[in-house]
Amino acid sequence: MQIEWINHASFVVNSGSVRLATDPWLFGKVFNESWELLVPSKFTTDDFDCVTHICLSHEHPDHFSPPVLSQIPEKTRKQIRVLFQETKDRRVVNLCRKLGFSVTELPDGKGVDIAPDFRVTCGKVPFADSWLAIEAEGKCLLNLNDCVITRPAVIRGLNRRFGKVDVLFQQFSYASWVANEDQQEAWKSFAKQTSEIILSHTANMRPHYIVPFASFVRFCHTENQYMNRHVNRVGEITRRLEQQGIATPIVLFPGDKWSPGEPRDNAAALARYAEADVAPFTPGKSQSVSFTELKALADSYRDRMLATHSRALVMTASAVGFMPPISFQITDLQKTFSFDWANGLRPCETSAPDITLHSDSLAYVFRFDWGLDTLFVNGRFHSGRRGLNKLLRTLALGSLNNIGKRFGPKLILDLNLLRSLYGTPT
Repeated sequence: MQIEWINHASFVVNSGSVRLATDPWLFGKVFNESWELLVPSKFTTDDFDCVTHICLSHEHPDHFSPPVLSQIPEKTRKQIRVLFQETKDRRVVNLCRKLGFSVTELPDGKGVDIAPDFRVTCGKVPFADSWLAIEAEGKCLLNLNDCVITRPAVIRGLNRRFGKVDVLFQQFSYASWVANEDQQEAWKSFAKQTSEIILSHTANMRPHYIVPFASFVRFCHTENQYMNRHVNRVGEITRRLEQQGIATPIVLFPGDKWSPGEPRDNAAALARYAEADVAPFTPGKSQSVSFTELKALADSYRDRMLATHSRALVMTASAVGFMPPISFQITDLQKTFSFDWANGLRPCETSAPDITLHSDSLAYVFRFDWGLDTLFVNGRFHSGRRGLNKLLRTLALGSLNNIGKRFGPKLILDLNLLRSLYGTPT
Protein backbone atom coordinates (compact mmCIF):
# COMPACT_ATOMS: atom_id res chain seq x y z
CA MET A 1 0.00 0.00 0.00
CA GLN A 2 1.24 3.43 -0.92
CA ILE A 3 -0.06 6.93 -0.15
CA GLU A 4 0.57 9.72 -2.64
CA TRP A 5 -0.02 13.18 -1.20
CA ILE A 6 -2.08 15.61 -3.32
CA ASN A 7 -2.80 18.60 -1.07
CA HIS A 8 -4.74 19.79 1.99
CA ALA A 9 -7.18 16.89 2.63
CA SER A 10 -6.46 14.98 -0.55
CA PHE A 11 -4.30 11.93 -1.15
CA VAL A 12 -4.31 8.78 -3.28
CA VAL A 13 -4.29 5.31 -1.73
CA ASN A 14 -2.68 2.81 -4.11
CA SER A 15 -3.36 -0.84 -3.38
CA GLY A 16 -3.71 -3.66 -5.87
CA SER A 17 -5.97 -2.53 -8.71
CA VAL A 18 -7.40 0.39 -6.71
CA ARG A 19 -6.21 4.00 -6.93
CA LEU A 20 -8.55 5.88 -4.59
CA ALA A 21 -8.30 9.68 -4.32
CA THR A 22 -9.90 11.55 -1.45
CA ASP A 23 -11.45 15.05 -1.58
CA PRO A 24 -9.45 16.51 -4.48
CA TRP A 25 -9.16 20.30 -4.25
CA LEU A 26 -6.24 21.17 -6.50
CA PHE A 27 -6.62 24.87 -7.23
CA GLY A 28 -8.75 27.98 -6.91
CA LYS A 29 -10.16 29.98 -4.04
CA VAL A 30 -13.17 28.73 -2.07
CA PHE A 31 -15.68 29.95 0.51
CA ASN A 32 -16.52 33.07 -1.46
CA GLU A 33 -12.94 33.73 -2.55
CA SER A 34 -11.70 33.63 1.05
CA TRP A 35 -9.56 30.46 1.35
CA GLU A 36 -6.67 29.32 -0.80
CA LEU A 37 -4.24 26.42 -0.63
CA LEU A 38 -1.13 27.13 1.43
CA VAL A 39 1.12 25.57 -1.22
CA PRO A 40 0.52 24.76 -4.91
CA SER A 41 -0.59 21.29 -5.94
CA LYS A 42 1.72 19.14 -8.02
CA PHE A 43 -1.05 16.71 -8.94
CA THR A 44 -3.07 17.91 -11.96
CA THR A 45 -6.41 16.96 -13.47
CA ASP A 46 -4.52 14.98 -16.13
CA ASP A 47 -3.06 12.79 -13.37
CA PHE A 48 -6.51 11.37 -12.67
CA ASP A 49 -5.96 8.96 -15.54
CA CYS A 50 -4.35 6.66 -12.95
CA VAL A 51 -7.26 7.03 -10.47
CA THR A 52 -10.01 4.41 -10.25
CA HIS A 53 -12.11 5.93 -7.44
CA ILE A 54 -12.72 9.35 -5.90
CA CYS A 55 -14.19 9.48 -2.41
CA LEU A 56 -15.83 12.72 -1.33
CA SER A 57 -16.42 13.27 2.38
CA HIS A 58 -18.86 16.21 2.31
CA GLU A 59 -19.99 19.22 0.29
CA HIS A 60 -17.62 21.88 1.60
CA PRO A 61 -15.69 23.23 -1.40
CA ASP A 62 -12.26 22.43 0.05
CA HIS A 63 -13.34 18.76 -0.14
CA PHE A 64 -15.92 18.68 -2.93
CA SER A 65 -14.66 20.89 -5.75
CA PRO A 66 -16.89 20.98 -8.86
CA PRO A 67 -14.32 23.10 -10.76
CA VAL A 68 -11.69 20.39 -10.24
CA LEU A 69 -14.05 17.52 -11.06
CA SER A 70 -15.30 19.22 -14.22
CA GLN A 71 -11.75 19.82 -15.48
CA ILE A 72 -10.81 16.15 -15.31
CA PRO A 73 -10.78 15.03 -18.97
CA GLU A 74 -14.15 13.64 -20.02
CA LYS A 75 -12.67 10.30 -21.10
CA THR A 76 -11.04 9.94 -17.68
CA ARG A 77 -14.24 10.86 -15.80
CA LYS A 78 -16.05 7.96 -17.47
CA GLN A 79 -13.48 5.54 -16.06
CA ILE A 80 -13.70 6.76 -12.44
CA ARG A 81 -16.24 5.76 -9.81
CA VAL A 82 -17.19 8.37 -7.20
CA LEU A 83 -17.96 7.22 -3.66
CA PHE A 84 -20.21 9.42 -1.55
CA GLN A 85 -22.40 9.03 1.52
CA GLU A 86 -26.11 8.36 1.04
CA THR A 87 -28.08 11.63 1.29
CA LYS A 88 -31.70 12.60 0.78
CA ASP A 89 -31.04 15.42 -1.67
CA ARG A 90 -28.42 13.51 -3.72
CA ARG A 91 -27.04 16.80 -5.02
CA VAL A 92 -23.44 15.61 -5.07
CA VAL A 93 -24.39 12.29 -6.60
CA ASN A 94 -26.47 13.91 -9.33
CA LEU A 95 -23.77 16.42 -10.24
CA CYS A 96 -21.12 13.70 -10.44
CA ARG A 97 -23.32 11.57 -12.68
CA LYS A 98 -24.03 14.59 -14.86
CA LEU A 99 -20.27 15.02 -15.28
CA GLY A 100 -19.99 11.42 -16.47
CA PHE A 101 -18.70 9.68 -13.35
CA SER A 102 -20.26 6.44 -12.18
CA VAL A 103 -21.31 6.67 -8.54
CA THR A 104 -21.65 4.36 -5.56
CA GLU A 105 -23.61 5.72 -2.61
CA LEU A 106 -22.11 4.48 0.64
CA PRO A 107 -24.55 3.38 3.38
CA ASP A 108 -23.91 4.80 6.81
CA GLY A 109 -21.58 2.57 8.81
CA LYS A 110 -21.64 -0.43 6.47
CA GLY A 111 -18.51 -1.75 4.80
CA VAL A 112 -18.44 -1.89 1.00
CA ASP A 113 -15.95 -3.99 -0.95
CA ILE A 114 -14.87 -2.02 -4.01
CA ALA A 115 -12.23 -4.60 -5.02
CA PRO A 116 -10.76 -7.82 -3.63
CA ASP A 117 -8.98 -6.94 -0.37
CA PHE A 118 -10.13 -3.30 -0.46
CA ARG A 119 -13.04 -2.28 1.74
CA VAL A 120 -14.33 1.19 2.56
CA THR A 121 -16.68 2.16 5.38
CA CYS A 122 -18.29 5.60 5.54
CA GLY A 123 -19.73 6.97 8.77
CA LYS A 124 -21.92 10.05 8.92
CA VAL A 125 -21.27 12.81 11.45
CA PRO A 126 -23.88 15.56 11.95
CA PHE A 127 -24.69 17.51 10.03
CA ALA A 128 -23.12 16.78 6.67
CA ASP A 129 -19.62 15.38 7.24
CA SER A 130 -18.43 11.79 7.18
CA TRP A 131 -15.37 9.77 8.08
CA LEU A 132 -13.89 7.04 5.88
CA ALA A 133 -12.16 3.84 6.93
CA ILE A 134 -10.06 2.07 4.30
CA GLU A 135 -9.11 -1.57 4.93
CA ALA A 136 -6.60 -3.15 2.57
CA GLU A 137 -3.55 -5.41 2.75
CA GLY A 138 -4.22 -6.05 6.44
CA LYS A 139 -4.05 -2.36 7.29
CA CYS A 140 -6.65 0.20 8.30
CA LEU A 141 -6.52 3.89 7.38
CA LEU A 142 -9.04 6.18 9.08
CA ASN A 143 -9.73 9.57 7.51
CA LEU A 144 -11.55 11.88 9.94
CA ASN A 145 -11.11 15.01 7.75
CA ASP A 146 -13.30 17.77 9.31
CA CYS A 147 -15.47 15.52 11.49
CA VAL A 148 -16.21 17.23 14.79
CA ILE A 149 -15.92 14.35 17.24
CA THR A 150 -15.39 15.56 20.79
CA ARG A 151 -16.36 12.45 22.78
CA PRO A 152 -13.39 10.15 23.44
CA ALA A 153 -15.78 7.19 23.65
CA VAL A 154 -16.67 7.64 19.96
CA ILE A 155 -12.99 7.52 18.98
CA ARG A 156 -12.37 4.46 21.12
CA GLY A 157 -15.43 2.85 19.57
CA LEU A 158 -14.03 3.37 16.07
CA ASN A 159 -10.77 1.81 17.18
CA ARG A 160 -12.55 -1.24 18.57
CA ARG A 161 -14.64 -1.57 15.44
CA PHE A 162 -11.69 -1.68 13.06
CA GLY A 163 -9.40 -3.62 15.35
CA LYS A 164 -6.39 -1.37 15.20
CA VAL A 165 -6.06 1.79 13.14
CA ASP A 166 -2.70 1.90 11.44
CA VAL A 167 -2.89 5.43 10.03
CA LEU A 168 -5.09 8.25 11.34
CA PHE A 169 -5.67 11.36 9.22
CA GLN A 170 -6.71 14.28 11.39
CA GLN A 171 -7.38 18.01 10.95
CA PHE A 172 -4.99 20.08 13.10
CA SER A 173 -6.16 23.70 12.99
CA TYR A 174 -9.36 25.71 13.09
CA ALA A 175 -11.50 26.20 10.00
CA SER A 176 -14.17 28.73 10.90
CA TRP A 177 -14.92 32.00 12.67
CA VAL A 178 -15.01 32.05 16.46
CA ALA A 179 -14.53 35.70 17.44
CA ASN A 180 -13.98 39.20 16.11
CA GLU A 181 -10.56 40.35 14.94
CA ASP A 182 -9.81 42.21 18.17
CA GLN A 183 -10.65 39.21 20.38
CA GLN A 184 -7.22 37.64 20.12
CA GLU A 185 -7.46 35.59 23.32
CA ALA A 186 -10.53 33.83 21.95
CA TRP A 187 -8.59 32.90 18.80
CA LYS A 188 -5.65 31.61 20.83
CA SER A 189 -8.03 29.50 22.91
CA PHE A 190 -9.75 28.18 19.78
CA ALA A 191 -6.43 27.14 18.27
CA LYS A 192 -5.42 25.43 21.51
CA GLN A 193 -8.71 23.53 21.68
CA THR A 194 -8.21 22.32 18.12
CA SER A 195 -4.69 21.12 18.83
CA GLU A 196 -5.88 19.31 21.95
CA ILE A 197 -8.40 17.37 19.83
CA ILE A 198 -5.73 15.79 17.63
CA LEU A 199 -3.71 14.85 20.72
CA SER A 200 -6.81 13.43 22.43
CA HIS A 201 -7.79 11.39 19.37
CA THR A 202 -4.27 10.02 19.14
CA ALA A 203 -4.30 9.10 22.83
CA ASN A 204 -7.68 7.37 22.61
CA MET A 205 -7.15 5.61 19.28
CA ARG A 206 -3.43 4.89 19.60
CA PRO A 207 -2.73 4.47 15.88
CA HIS A 208 0.69 3.51 14.61
CA TYR A 209 0.88 6.71 12.55
CA ILE A 210 -0.85 10.10 12.68
CA VAL A 211 -1.01 12.32 9.59
CA PRO A 212 -1.89 15.98 10.35
CA PHE A 213 -3.88 17.31 7.39
CA ALA A 214 -6.96 19.23 6.18
CA SER A 215 -5.52 22.49 7.51
CA PHE A 216 -3.06 23.45 4.79
CA VAL A 217 -4.89 26.64 3.85
CA ARG A 218 -4.47 30.39 3.99
CA PHE A 219 -7.24 32.85 4.82
CA CYS A 220 -6.67 35.02 1.79
CA HIS A 221 -9.12 37.94 1.81
CA THR A 222 -8.45 41.43 3.18
CA GLU A 223 -11.40 40.91 5.53
CA ASN A 224 -10.27 37.58 7.00
CA GLN A 225 -6.48 37.51 6.77
CA TYR A 226 -6.42 38.20 10.53
CA MET A 227 -7.53 34.58 10.98
CA ASN A 228 -4.01 33.47 9.98
CA ARG A 229 -2.44 34.92 13.14
CA HIS A 230 -3.12 32.03 15.47
CA VAL A 231 -3.55 28.99 13.21
CA ASN A 232 -1.79 25.85 14.36
CA ARG A 233 1.34 25.24 12.32
CA VAL A 234 2.11 21.69 11.28
CA GLY A 235 5.62 21.96 12.69
CA GLU A 236 4.37 22.71 16.19
CA ILE A 237 1.69 20.00 15.98
CA THR A 238 4.32 17.50 14.85
CA ARG A 239 6.56 18.47 17.77
CA ARG A 240 3.73 17.95 20.26
CA LEU A 241 2.81 14.59 18.73
CA GLU A 242 6.44 13.49 19.00
CA GLN A 243 6.47 14.57 22.65
CA GLN A 244 3.26 12.63 23.26
CA GLY A 245 5.09 9.53 22.01
CA ILE A 246 2.06 7.45 21.04
CA ALA A 247 1.88 7.60 17.24
CA THR A 248 4.57 8.45 14.73
CA PRO A 249 3.66 11.71 12.95
CA ILE A 250 3.90 11.67 9.16
CA VAL A 251 4.07 15.01 7.32
CA LEU A 252 3.60 14.90 3.57
CA PHE A 253 4.12 17.66 0.99
CA PRO A 254 2.40 17.71 -2.42
CA GLY A 255 4.02 15.04 -4.57
CA ASP A 256 5.39 12.99 -1.64
CA LYS A 257 4.80 9.24 -1.51
CA TRP A 258 4.92 7.04 1.58
CA SER A 259 3.99 3.47 2.49
CA PRO A 260 2.79 2.63 6.02
CA GLY A 261 5.59 0.80 7.79
CA GLU A 262 8.36 2.68 6.00
CA PRO A 263 10.52 5.14 7.95
CA ARG A 264 9.81 8.78 7.13
CA ASP A 265 11.99 11.85 7.58
CA ASN A 266 9.62 14.81 7.94
CA ALA A 267 12.32 17.48 7.85
CA ALA A 268 12.04 18.46 4.18
CA ALA A 269 8.23 18.70 4.21
CA LEU A 270 8.23 20.65 7.48
CA ALA A 271 10.77 23.11 6.13
CA ARG A 272 8.73 23.76 2.99
CA TYR A 273 5.52 24.27 4.96
CA ALA A 274 7.33 26.60 7.37
CA GLU A 275 8.55 28.65 4.43
CA ALA A 276 5.00 28.83 3.02
CA ASP A 277 3.60 29.89 6.41
CA VAL A 278 5.59 33.12 6.35
CA ALA A 279 5.59 33.77 2.62
CA PRO A 280 4.03 37.12 1.60
CA PHE A 281 0.77 37.06 -0.32
CA THR A 282 -1.65 39.58 -1.72
CA PRO A 283 -5.06 39.31 -0.05
CA GLY A 284 -8.10 39.59 -2.27
CA LYS A 285 -10.77 42.26 -2.31
CA SER A 286 -14.43 42.16 -3.31
CA GLN A 287 -16.50 44.28 -5.65
CA SER A 288 -19.32 46.27 -4.04
CA VAL A 289 -22.92 45.21 -4.56
CA SER A 290 -25.47 48.00 -4.85
CA PHE A 291 -28.48 48.29 -2.57
CA THR A 292 -30.73 47.67 -5.59
CA GLU A 293 -29.07 44.32 -6.23
CA LEU A 294 -28.95 43.45 -2.52
CA LYS A 295 -32.67 44.10 -2.21
CA ALA A 296 -33.41 41.94 -5.26
CA LEU A 297 -31.32 39.11 -3.81
CA ALA A 298 -32.99 39.49 -0.40
CA ASP A 299 -36.44 39.40 -2.01
CA SER A 300 -35.52 36.27 -3.95
CA TYR A 301 -34.12 34.66 -0.79
CA ARG A 302 -37.27 35.55 1.14
CA ASP A 303 -39.56 34.14 -1.55
CA ARG A 304 -37.48 30.95 -1.80
CA MET A 305 -37.47 30.33 1.94
CA LEU A 306 -41.18 31.03 2.39
CA ALA A 307 -41.96 28.64 -0.46
CA THR A 308 -39.84 25.90 1.12
CA HIS A 309 -40.74 26.31 4.79
CA SER A 310 -44.07 26.97 6.48
CA ARG A 311 -44.91 30.60 5.71
CA ALA A 312 -47.31 30.75 8.65
CA LEU A 313 -44.74 29.44 11.12
CA VAL A 314 -42.00 31.71 9.82
CA MET A 315 -44.23 34.77 10.04
CA THR A 316 -45.37 33.79 13.52
CA ALA A 317 -41.79 33.24 14.66
CA SER A 318 -40.92 36.65 13.25
CA ALA A 319 -43.88 38.37 14.93
CA VAL A 320 -43.13 36.95 18.38
CA GLY A 321 -39.41 37.78 18.16
CA PHE A 322 -37.97 34.30 17.64
CA MET A 323 -36.78 35.45 14.21
CA PRO A 324 -36.24 39.14 14.97
CA PRO A 325 -35.30 41.93 12.54
CA ILE A 326 -31.56 42.07 12.02
CA SER A 327 -29.53 45.15 11.10
CA PHE A 328 -26.48 45.09 8.82
CA GLN A 329 -23.88 47.81 8.64
CA ILE A 330 -22.42 47.60 5.13
CA THR A 331 -18.82 48.76 5.32
CA ASP A 332 -18.21 49.56 1.66
CA LEU A 333 -21.57 51.27 1.07
CA GLN A 334 -21.39 53.08 4.43
CA LYS A 335 -25.07 52.41 4.97
CA THR A 336 -27.18 50.31 7.32
CA PHE A 337 -30.01 48.02 6.30
CA SER A 338 -32.51 45.91 8.19
CA PHE A 339 -33.95 42.55 7.17
CA ASP A 340 -37.07 40.88 8.52
CA TRP A 341 -39.43 38.28 7.11
CA ALA A 342 -42.38 40.66 6.80
CA ASN A 343 -40.61 43.47 4.95
CA GLY A 344 -37.44 42.04 3.44
CA LEU A 345 -34.40 44.33 3.17
CA ARG A 346 -34.75 48.07 3.65
CA PRO A 347 -32.63 51.03 4.82
CA CYS A 348 -32.61 51.77 8.53
CA GLU A 349 -30.96 54.00 11.12
CA THR A 350 -29.20 52.50 14.13
CA SER A 351 -26.13 53.32 16.20
CA ALA A 352 -25.64 49.67 17.18
CA PRO A 353 -25.90 47.38 14.11
CA ASP A 354 -26.10 43.65 14.73
CA ILE A 355 -23.66 42.61 12.00
CA THR A 356 -20.94 44.55 10.21
CA LEU A 357 -19.82 43.19 6.83
CA HIS A 358 -19.11 43.95 3.16
CA SER A 359 -21.96 44.09 0.64
CA ASP A 360 -20.43 41.14 -1.23
CA SER A 361 -20.76 38.93 1.85
CA LEU A 362 -24.39 39.88 2.45
CA ALA A 363 -25.14 39.26 -1.23
CA TYR A 364 -23.59 35.79 -0.91
CA VAL A 365 -25.74 35.00 2.13
CA PHE A 366 -28.90 35.83 0.18
CA ARG A 367 -27.76 34.24 -3.08
CA PHE A 368 -27.08 30.70 -1.84
CA ASP A 369 -28.67 28.33 0.69
CA TRP A 370 -25.16 27.72 2.03
CA GLY A 371 -24.38 31.44 2.18
CA LEU A 372 -24.67 31.76 5.95
CA ASP A 373 -22.54 28.66 6.47
CA THR A 374 -19.90 30.16 4.20
CA LEU A 375 -19.94 33.42 6.16
CA PHE A 376 -19.14 31.53 9.36
CA VAL A 377 -16.34 29.64 7.66
CA ASN A 378 -14.68 32.64 6.03
CA GLY A 379 -15.08 34.99 9.00
CA ARG A 380 -15.71 38.09 6.92
CA PHE A 381 -17.94 39.86 9.44
CA HIS A 382 -17.99 41.46 12.90
CA SER A 383 -20.64 40.78 15.53
CA GLY A 384 -21.37 40.62 19.22
CA ARG A 385 -23.21 37.80 20.99
CA ARG A 386 -26.63 39.43 20.69
CA GLY A 387 -26.26 40.16 16.98
CA LEU A 388 -24.92 36.68 16.31
CA ASN A 389 -27.89 35.03 18.00
CA LYS A 390 -30.23 37.17 15.91
CA LEU A 391 -28.35 36.23 12.74
CA LEU A 392 -28.59 32.51 13.54
CA ARG A 393 -32.29 32.65 14.30
CA THR A 394 -33.39 34.91 11.48
CA LEU A 395 -31.35 33.57 8.56
CA ALA A 396 -31.00 29.90 9.43
CA LEU A 397 -33.63 28.72 6.93
CA GLY A 398 -31.14 28.44 4.08
CA SER A 399 -28.78 26.43 6.29
CA LEU A 400 -31.66 24.15 7.26
CA ASN A 401 -32.35 23.61 3.55
CA ASN A 402 -28.71 22.68 3.11
CA ILE A 403 -28.97 19.79 5.59
CA GLY A 404 -32.43 18.65 4.54
CA LYS A 405 -34.30 20.14 7.50
CA ARG A 406 -37.54 22.10 7.46
CA PHE A 407 -38.58 24.82 9.89
CA GLY A 408 -41.44 23.56 12.04
CA PRO A 409 -42.53 23.08 15.65
CA LYS A 410 -39.75 20.60 16.46
CA LEU A 411 -37.07 23.05 15.42
CA ILE A 412 -38.45 26.27 16.88
CA LEU A 413 -36.70 25.76 20.23
CA ASP A 414 -33.77 23.71 18.95
CA LEU A 415 -31.02 26.27 19.46
CA ASN A 416 -28.62 23.37 20.01
CA LEU A 417 -29.00 22.57 16.32
CA LEU A 418 -27.98 26.11 15.41
CA ARG A 419 -25.07 26.11 17.82
CA SER A 420 -23.92 22.78 16.43
CA LEU A 421 -24.02 24.23 12.92
CA TYR A 422 -22.10 27.41 13.69
CA GLY A 423 -20.50 27.00 17.09
CA THR A 424 -21.25 28.76 20.33
CA PRO A 425 -21.55 32.52 19.82
CA THR A 426 -18.69 34.55 21.31
